[in-house]
Amino acid sequence: MWRKGLGVVGIVVLFGIWLPLGIFSERWGGQQPFRAEQGVIDLAGWDGSGRIALDGEWEFYWNELLQPGETPRGERSWMEVPGVWSGSRAAGAERPVYGAATYRLRLTHLSEPGVYRIKKMNIRFASAIYVDGRLVLEDGKPALSAEAYVPGNSPGLAVVEIKGSEAEIIVHAANYDYIDAGVPMSLYFGKEEAINAAHERSLIRESAMAVVLAVIGLIHLVLFAAVWLYGQRDEPLLLFGLTCVTMAVFNGLLGERPLALLLDGLSFQTLYTIKDMSALAGFLVSLYLMMLLQGKGADRRLTKLFALLLLGSLVLFPFLSIREYLPLYRVTILLEHVLMARVLWSAAARHLAAPRGQRYESLLLLLAVLLLNLYSYGCLLFGMSMLGSLLISQIYLILFSLVVFLVIVYRFYEAFRDMERMHRKLLRLDRQKDEFLSSTTYQLKAPLQDIVHLADSLAHADGPAPGSARSLALIAGTGRRLGYLVQDLHDFSRLKHEDIVPEPRNLDLRSAVGSVLELHRFLLSGRPIELANGVPETLAAVYADEDRLEQILHRLVERAALRAEEGRIEVTAEEELGFAVVTVDFDGRPRPAPDPDVAPCLAAADGEAADLALSITRRLIELQGGLALQPLPGKEGRSFRFSLLLEKNPAASRKAAWPAAGEAAAASETLVALAGGSRGQTVVLVAEPDAASRHAVCQLLAQEGLRAVSVRSAEQARAALALEGELSLVLLGVSLADGSGFDALEQLRNRFSPSELPVLMLTGRRREEERRLALDLGANDYISKPFEAEELLARVRSLVKLRQSVREAREREIAFLRSQINPHFLYNALGAIAELCVEEPEKAERLTLHLSGYLRGSFDFGQRDGMSTLGAELRLIEAYTEIEKARFGSRLQVTLRCEADPALRFPPLLLQPLVENAIRHGLLSRPQGGEVKVTVVEREGYVHAAVEDDGAGFDAQAMLFRLEQPERIGGVGLWNVSERLRLLYGERLGMDSRTGFGSRLTFRIPASSRTSEPKEGG
Repeated sequence: MWRKGLGVVGIVVLFGIWLPLGIFSERWGGQQPFRAEQGVIDLAGWDGSGRIALDGEWEFYWNELLQPGETPRGERSWMEVPGVWSGSRAAGAERPVYGAATYRLRLTHLSEPGVYRIKKMNIRFASAIYVDGRLVLEDGKPALSAEAYVPGNSPGLAVVEIKGSEAEIIVHAANYDYIDAGVPMSLYFGKEEAINAAHERSLIRESAMAVVLAVIGLIHLVLFAAVWLYGQRDEPLLLFGLTCVTMAVFNGLLGERPLALLLDGLSFQTLYTIKDMSALAGFLVSLYLMMLLQGKGADRRLTKLFALLLLGSLVLFPFLSIREYLPLYRVTILLEHVLMARVLWSAAARHLAAPRGQRYESLLLLLAVLLLNLYSYGCLLFGMSMLGSLLISQIYLILFSLVVFLVIVYRFYEAFRDMERMHRKLLRLDRQKDEFLSSTTYQLKAPLQDIVHLADSLAHADGPAPGSARSLALIAGTGRRLGYLVQDLHDFSRLKHEDIVPEPRNLDLRSAVGSVLELHRFLLSGRPIELANGVPETLAAVYADEDRLEQILHRLVERAALRAEEGRIEVTAEEELGFAVVTVDFDGRPRPAPDPDVAPCLAAADGEAADLALSITRRLIELQGGLALQPLPGKEGRSFRFSLLLEKNPAASRKAAWPAAGEAAAASETLVALAGGSRGQTVVLVAEPDAASRHAVCQLLAQEGLRAVSVRSAEQARAALALEGELSLVLLGVSLADGSGFDALEQLRNRFSPSELPVLMLTGRRREEERRLALDLGANDYISKPFEAEELLARVRSLVKLRQSVREAREREIAFLRSQINPHFLYNALGAIAELCVEEPEKAERLTLHLSGYLRGSFDFGQRDGMSTLGAELRLIEAYTEIEKARFGSRLQVTLRCEADPALRFPPLLLQPLVENAIRHGLLSRPQGGEVKVTVVEREGYVHAAVEDDGAGFDAQAMLFRLEQPERIGGVGLWNVSERLRLLYGERLGMDSRTGFGSRLTFRIPASSRTSEPKEGG
């Protein structure tokens, strides 16, 4: 940066040094060979060649206009020429600006008499020149009063005939308009040939400058008009043309004022006003051009304010006299230079900050603004008589025009380069279009022919044709492919017209990948392709549109599957530089590539350039701020990698969502919310990962009078389902925070049938495959987001009514099961007591007391929900085993171990039938009997129960088959226990048994809330 800064300083010094050098060379660059001293110039030694500047001390008579030969009335003083009298002192006071005066100079020792010429450049602001008593040149009318004075100040030549060796020159000067007065520029004297040659050189140079600027300006104005006729507005062309034209007018009325020769009929005031207005207008237009070329980097607020002030001043000039508008003109000149300095600073800063590809253009702009500033300062110094020539200023103006021309040419060059790139791109797109049309034609025509051929073969077959099922499957698959292609064409059209506007938010990538893979597992069933979700659970959320993200994943997985014969498709992700780099990788045996000679259209379709689906996928990734889709090296066409933005505002995201480490705590809160709610109110479980969607659905359900419980993960949903007696409906999202909603649906259906607990699936994609998979997995209904509130509530009402009717039927079924168990146990217990009454009456009495205690607990209906306690169940087991011990003596051994709170809620007669089954069918079927071990342990939120015996055992597989049948086969006990576990808790009865080696039956149920133990006794 500091090197560029030094470069900018060097450029300013290199171009700006010429102004002070010009001032120095004119004032102190060398002594003139002839100089006036006290009103006399001695020309002895002059050979008459060249021209002489009549510089030096002139006699000066303030407030007098002396005629030749007239005696001065005032005191003689001396005045330097070139110079101004305004600000000079006489008699201790400063001379005023406005007034009149006489300058007088004598030339002595002329080499020879003859015809000479005198050249006047600038005498402010009216003048008359007398030589040897004759008026030779008059510009305006000098006078001692403003009323008699007429302004005029133009360069002029006068022919002078001198008859001797001496001559007297008298100059009358008057000023009642300008800001200073006097003779600010040199008067020249010499032979006619020398004066004319110098005058012609200056006039030609300044005329050529004005003509060149005017021609350049007109050319650019014509170019602007031509471009405008074609519907384009190239403002730099217009502004540069106006700059050149206004500068041409200004230079044509400056110095020798060649333009005044063409406008001879106009008054001096009109020409002077035109000159000042063209100067101000030229600088304004050029400054606006500079800001426009700088682009957005320029600070335009203060610049526009200054420009408005200058423009207002410019409008006033034509309506004011020179004397009236000159003070305002001085202010505008000051503002103009402040404004140009600001633009110069902005251009320098832009150049310092410009990237490598823009340095050339920024350097040209810096040079243009610098040269414009230097030109303005040169004109200002010329107007202040500090520079006697416009040569340096004109060089600056030429360089400025050249640099701006180069900037415009450079921009045209860049525009032509862009057009060339666009032309090549259009040619490439045209080729891709042809390839796309060829590919699309094949992809439409070939599947349609396949459908026609398969349908014809089925139509002409007599009866069911061999392979008809496969033919129908091929027709369905081919139709599905055509549907995908039509959807791709629709998406391509929407992308082309920018009709797809993504709605990104923070999403769990693993959950989205899981739902996509679950759908494709269903579609790929029967094919040897494994799908794996390798996205880490700890990966931060991605910032993407949910629908478009699933669309991208579906397309890439589908593409990999279409090109896979067998193998493994894995989706992985990792964090890298603020992005989640997602990889869809296929590892296995790919399908053979099509032969280009046999199927050229299909071969072209396989190319990435002609692949419409990949083009759409790539564009969808870019729309969400992701990085471009790239094939993996060596696996082109099957494996891809792309990047997505990581979550925005992760703190807010974590605040809105439950952290993974707190899943158990969150689940506990859900259970408390369920248990603490109104028991008469219908409860709906909403499982959806998006907090905004959960909140909106819960609000709608609350308006319907339903109590909604919201969770974001499958683990929380399973915890809530532990209290399924309170739930009437589940609204399940396709994606959950910790996995796929399809997985959760499949697990739920392993426990509840669609009528026992209805499920309404929520998704953001209207894919037919998702709808079909959800219904196949057991969803009752399906609604796609965004949905109408009335439609959602109508579906919810229908499913809630279904659940209520099924709940009533289930309660009646459980009551029936209990009624079956109680008589079954009573029958066996009373039979045992009857046998003891004859042989051992006292033991029969004790057994009767045990039975009465059992009956008190068994028929306790204080719990309206049909629940008892673990302690009561254990007492029932003790009563029963005492009865059986009394009957069978030493053949029966029972061990009971309980490491759980007896106050835990427990379904009645859930454990006792297992103990009875172990005794009656396991131990007592053998002569030697055996031992039964009953273990109850509370662990990790569950009550684990096990009944183990060393009896005869049974075929566990056959028994499981019997228990899984919808209707009871065989005995009552085990089937009733198995059904109650399934209906109440979604749990299964575990069995481990072999014939002759004993058996072990296990189950677990949630450790529900505790209650007070019932008191014994009556």
